[in-house]
Amino acid sequence: MQSKFLEKRVDILERTVGGLSELPARVEAVEGQILQLRTEMHGEFSAIRTEAGAFKEDVYAFRGEMYAFRQEMYAFKDDMTAFKQEVRDEFVQVRAEIMAGDEETRVQMRVLHEDTLSRVRLLAEAVDDTRQQVRVLRDTAALKSDVAALRTSTEAFHREVTTRLSAIADQLSRRRRR
Repeated sequence: MQSKFLEKRVDILERTVGGLSELPARVEAVEGQILQLRTEMHGEFSAIRTEAGAFKEDVYAFRGEMYAFRQEMYAFKDDMTAFKQEVRDEFVQVRAEIMAGDEETRVQMRVLHEDTLSRVRLLAEAVDDTRQQVRVLRDTAALKSDVAALRTSTEAFHREVTTRLSAIADQLSRRRRR
């Protein structure tokens, strides 16, 4: 039994050693594959490094462009803020000018109103003076007609008195003649 065991072990050992004889060729094949893989990986890594370097340069360029764009945006923002302030200042100035113009217009309107009132007063006084003159003229005309009527009455009275006095004088002279 031992001999079978030994035979079996020897057989296993022979197979193992037979497999090991193929081992150097397989190791050489693996070594070739490793060398080829190493060469390919070296090439690939070099390409990746080159691409990464180019990408890094692109990123730096993009960063620079973004920085420049950001600076332009800040400058634009500052310009817009300054423009906004200018517009506000202009509105304040225009509002002040409008208010001053409104006040000036109000003053002119008050002056014109007062001037109109004084002219109306003058016209009213002139109308009153004219009415008074008309009254005086009417009164004068009434006085003239009263004077004319008085004259006529006086003349009539004078004629009557003269006629009566003549009649009395005639009566007296008749009485004296008698």
